Parts: sequence; C-alpha cells; structure tokens
Amino acid sequence: MQKPCHIMHRNSVDYHVHVSFVHQGRGIFASGSPFSKVTLPNGQTFYPGQGNNAYVFPGVALGVIACGVRHISEDIFLTTAEAIAEDVTEENLAEGRLYPPLSTIREVSMKIAVKIVDYAYRNNLASWYPEPQDKEAFVKALVYSPDYDSFTIENYQWPENARQIQDV
Repeated sequence: MQKPCHIMHRNSVDYHVHVSFVHQGRGIFASGSPFSKVTLPNGQTFYPGQGNNAYVFPGVALGVIACGVRHISEDIFLTTAEAIAEDVTEENLAEGRLYPPLSTIREVSMKIAVKIVDYAYRNNLASWYPEPQDKEAFVKALVYSPDYDSFTIENYQWPENARQIQDV
C-alpha cells in the first residue's frame, strides 16, 4: 500500500472488510504507515501490521555493531525475520497482527541482535574476539538506557543547624 495514509487508495477498514467477507479472512495486511485497529461488523478486531523498518534496523544495527560484522548478508536479514516471527504469539495472530506489538520493540530488537551475534560467530563473520559466552548479557551491556543511577541520597534531610535562620 502507498503512504502517507491520507493518499492511500484503500484504507485498512476497507481492506479488512473486503478480505473478511469476500475472501473468508484468508488475507493478511501490512502497511508502511501506521493504522488504527479495525473492528469488523461481526465484532472481530484486527491490528494492521506496520511493515516498515522499525522492527528490523534497530536490532540489526545493534547485532552487527556488537560483533563487528563487516558485510550484512541476506542471511542476516533472514535471521532477523525469523527472530521477529518467533515473537508473534498465537494471541497476536488471532488479532490479525503480523508483527509483535510495537510496544515490545525494545525486547524484539534485543532478540534480533542476540540472534545476529550468534549467527555471526557460528559462521565466522564476527570481527570481535573472544566470542562472548553469554551473548544476551553481552548485547544487553551495549544497549543504551536513558535511566541513570542517582548519585544523591533519595530522602536527604538537611541538618538542623542548616535549617535555622542565621544572625549576621
């Protein structure tokens, strides 16, 4: 489907109604642009897939940087597709999702990166040695976190003499 959404020839509601009633629900739907969930007249709700690089490239980048892959082959993208597919649950499929919920993108990216690191070391594509024994912990240590440890006491109590007005 084309994007942006406002110039698409069909919207996701039209598509799902068409698929559900004309083709007995045997179609799948993904778009490069986000769509809202779709509730069909029979009450069934579908969550259109957002088929763009948001699921792929964060995990691929993390994985290849983590182990120093110098050439990103088609097999790395196939490994990525397998990792994404493994995260789609039966519940997701029942909702018409082709991808895990976007709210889990951080976890999905971690799993992709770990699978790429594993693939790279098994196929002699990695540049960084020695090979990490715990690849998940290795990758997790490289992930940026916006949370910082506090360097102050959480409930600092000012000393009594500091709280008194001083005579000058």
